[in-house]
Amino acid sequence: MRLVILSSKRLLMRSLLSVLLFTPLLMQAQQPARTIILKNPYPDQYRIRAIREKKGRLIIIPAKTKWLTMGGNYTFSAAAGSANTAPSDGPLLQTPAPDNNSIFRTGHLIGQSLSLQANIIRSNWQRLWTFSLKAATNAETLIIPDNLNTSHSISMSAERYLDKFSIAGSYSCFSSHFSYDNSNGFLNRAYQNALYQTDNPWFPLKDNGHFADRMQQTGNLSLQKKQGYLTLGAITTLDAIGDNSNLSLKPGTAFFPAGLIYTRRQNDDHYSSNAWLAYNFPYHHNAFSSTAKINYIYNDENVNISYPSDLYAYHRSASDAALTFNTIYNGYDFTAGLNAGNKFYGSNTSLHNNFFLPGFSGFIAPNNLFDYHLNARIVASYTAFCSEIPINHTLSGFMLTQLTPQEAFQYIPTTEPGTFSHLSPMQHREFASSIQLDLDRIISIHGDFSIRNTKDNVFPTYDNNKLVLKNIADTRYKGFELQLQFNSKKNNPKALSISNSISFYKFSNIVTRVQQGYNGRPIAGFSTVYKALVQGQPVGVIMAPPSIIGNPTPDYTLKFSHTATWKAWSFNIDWEYRKGGDIWNGTTATLDHPVPFNDGGESYIQKGDNIRIHTLSLAYDLKIKKCLQRIRLTAYAHNLLVWSAYKGADPNQLLYDQPGSDGLDFFNLPSTKTYGISAAIQF
Repeated sequence: MRLVILSSKRLLMRSLLSVLLFTPLLMQAQQPARTIILKNPYPDQYRIRAIREKKGRLIIIPAKTKWLTMGGNYTFSAAAGSANTAPSDGPLLQTPAPDNNSIFRTGHLIGQSLSLQANIIRSNWQRLWTFSLKAATNAETLIIPDNLNTSHSISMSAERYLDKFSIAGSYSCFSSHFSYDNSNGFLNRAYQNALYQTDNPWFPLKDNGHFADRMQQTGNLSLQKKQGYLTLGAITTLDAIGDNSNLSLKPGTAFFPAGLIYTRRQNDDHYSSNAWLAYNFPYHHNAFSSTAKINYIYNDENVNISYPSDLYAYHRSASDAALTFNTIYNGYDFTAGLNAGNKFYGSNTSLHNNFFLPGFSGFIAPNNLFDYHLNARIVASYTAFCSEIPINHTLSGFMLTQLTPQEAFQYIPTTEPGTFSHLSPMQHREFASSIQLDLDRIISIHGDFSIRNTKDNVFPTYDNNKLVLKNIADTRYKGFELQLQFNSKKNNPKALSISNSISFYKFSNIVTRVQQGYNGRPIAGFSTVYKALVQGQPVGVIMAPPSIIGNPTPDYTLKFSHTATWKAWSFNIDWEYRKGGDIWNGTTATLDHPVPFNDGGESYIQKGDNIRIHTLSLAYDLKIKKCLQRIRLTAYAHNLLVWSAYKGADPNQLLYDQPGSDGLDFFNLPSTKTYGISAAIQF
């Protein structure tokens, strides 16, 4: 048996991350070579970090960066810490068969739902009352053992119709319980631990007291009154969300030998009211119709976030008003419309109010072009609007940018911005256009093009060791999508019918300006490898300072959908091909260099090209004439297959499940595939 000691003076490119295998409801990860931890050192020893067995070879990873290759028989200690470098006449090390360290398993989900709707109708067949009730419950065992997620929901509504007047109200309640939450990267920590260690890969998962609970209640009341050409309406909504989680770390956890108390609570109380007044202008000729409308929206939100040692409280009240005038012409050969208006926006957290936010849009839709059943629709619009970063979205994940990948085990997100005030609202100017051609409902072509310039984008950043929000950059988004759909003509309801569609999507989002002193600042990732704002480059290019090493934006995406129906059967498959998009594979980089590595940047940039089957389903409609109208039975599979040259788990997974972290992979969890059957009963 050969014995090799590794260090940084010679590059040994061995990926220890095994090929991910699909199993029902789970894409499981086979474990890399068995790690052997040594203890009780002998005299005259070479300090080591770990030993791995790979294809009949023992690989020692030392605590020091030094190469030493040894041959012959050598004595190893029985516990962690060292190896004897002096030859021994004793027997070779006898290692037991590797255990399966996978922390994954096959999961399942059982869901039940009930939907009821009832109408009370007058003698003239006009509705008097409408009632609805929906209830659902789900029980899910996820891919990690001892992880049981449950959710329950109920919603009810009632609407009363009177002469020229209607009133409606609704209430909904949703509750969920998760055994684990990944907001602090805990599941990534457990995954990394299982890949590195075989002595106890279940340590972080067993008896840790973790939970993540959510309760959301929503109620609204709406009124509408019609009086001649005048319509008045109002909607009031109350929304209360409570989140409570415990993600504490047990004593003995890496970097936290004494453990860590980590709890998080968030309460979000949101009140919204929307009132409008619309007047329809009468014309002598029915071909024209015009409407003038005033709309006012008021939002008031309070958010409280608490950690073991910190409490954050945010409040925002915002007003959004609009005045619009719309005219539509319905002619024999074409239909056309024109809309113009202006918006107003202001809030207590913005530095200034905006009173001039104009908007224009128009369309023309000719019919039966060239004496064929060819219809067209051309739309163009220009819109100006303002927005602010939501105060109920946590930004504590940005703390990861203060750590290196080797320090990721220390990641505990407990810091939020001190305030959301004293910022300019983000100002958007967007031009959008589209064209659609429809030939006898057999062939359809649809194209969209849009450009959006955004000024004063808000991003989190660290200034003087404090997490703050600042207007840092301007951006320009360009997007184009072209879709082609073909439907076979079906004269007989029992004949085979086929529908196919393909769409091509390409976009870019370029940083056009960066505030002085902030060029190259991170927006997601680690301190040594991160996504950044760089003037003239796409938003979120991947950097290993001082160099740009990758661009996570895909070159283009092709989406396909195929549906076939025959009698009571229906078959559907949706899949896509994504070309391009760079990914930094920090998982492989770390497995290749368990000791702190210097070459963790450009050498580990990989392409994210992939083909993915999103949905595959087969349905059968069973019609019953007596008590029931229809029973629909469906068998389906989601995320069925992924073909990719990418060597990581899944090119579409996010770093620690953080929004905007695509293109960064550091022990990202494998995506799951699901199989299932469902039954829908219609009364």
